[in-house]
Amino acid sequence: MSSQGLTTKPVERYNTGHSGPCPVYSKSFEDAKVTTRDIVQTRLAAVVAEHSPMPFPDAIDDDDELDVFGLDSLAFMSLLTAIEKEVGYIPKPILEGDLYPETFGELVSAYGE
Repeated sequence: MSSQGLTTKPVERYNTGHSGPCPVYSKSFEDAKVTTRDIVQTRLAAVVAEHSPMPFPDAIDDDDELDVFGLDSLAFMSLLTAIEKEVGYIPKPILEGDLYPETFGELVSAYGE
């Protein structure tokens, strides 16, 4: 089949043997076993990609400094807002200015993990 010069072909479907909802597309983080750490890391990678010329590393440790990504205060608030959309809150110490996480581990710990 062709439409405007594009060709399509049927896609084979495979039986994976998995029953129940696919965890990747689950609406509940509990079903997918996604941790707060995973959420923070995913959102940090997205904000770095959008707001920083620095590449996000393949692996990040708790001791890795957040300032190496060159995020300004607006980008950091964008990060907190993105995390809030998934976990439901911004930690009170960060919100009130009592805590400004300097490392990835401090940011994750602020969310209680």
